[in-house]
Amino acid sequence: MSKSILDRGLQAEIKVLDHYTQQLGYTKLHHRLRTPFAEVDLVLRSPQGVLTIIEVKTCINFEYLGMRIKKDQMSRLKRVIRYFSEREFSVDFHYAVVSHDGKIQVFSDVFS
Repeated sequence: MSKSILDRGLQAEIKVLDHYTQQLGYTKLHHRLRTPFAEVDLVLRSPQGVLTIIEVKTCINFEYLGMRIKKDQMSRLKRVIRYFSEREFSVDFHYAVVSHDGKIQVFSDVFS
């Protein structure tokens, strides 16, 4: 993977982290947390105390969005959520997409 793609991903994660912490009042617990199942981009605590796992992706624009989480990654993320659910009362999963012009679109209930 090229350095520019990694840099773009890190910049998107930081942008989403800033959005959640500064605008929505979440607390950062982990950034790029390695678990036995998958690396998790962001793990935050909501103002209501809910553990929130966030997968961050980038896109050129939202017109061609579609789900960018591949099937095997989705399976690993489900295992991470199950792992945290066994230890926490409530766990949410959010899928945040950052466009090249810096707009953020968040999806929740992705696994419903």
